[in-house]
Amino acid sequence: LHIYPSKRAKYEMALTGNKANLTQLGRESGMKKLMMINLLKRLESSVAAFRYTLIDVVKSYVDETLKAISTYEQTCLDALSG
Repeated sequence: LHIYPSKRAKYEMALTGNKANLTQLGRESGMKKLMMINLLKRLESSVAAFRYTLIDVVKSYVDETLKAISTYEQTCLDALSG
């Protein structure tokens, strides 16, 4: 999930009664680090396994993007016609 810098303040959430301040930006960077570590471990285990993982990740990303575009086109057309 990518959030534009101009909209980040809207998504920041401070925990009351806790010293920790968890933000969407912090969660995003943590997720990126975890994904990077998992991909590096996959590469260490086998180049073929790494390749298959990347293919699955890219295919999933493309499928989700196409699905989002399709949904947008359908809702846009429905809003205009209705």
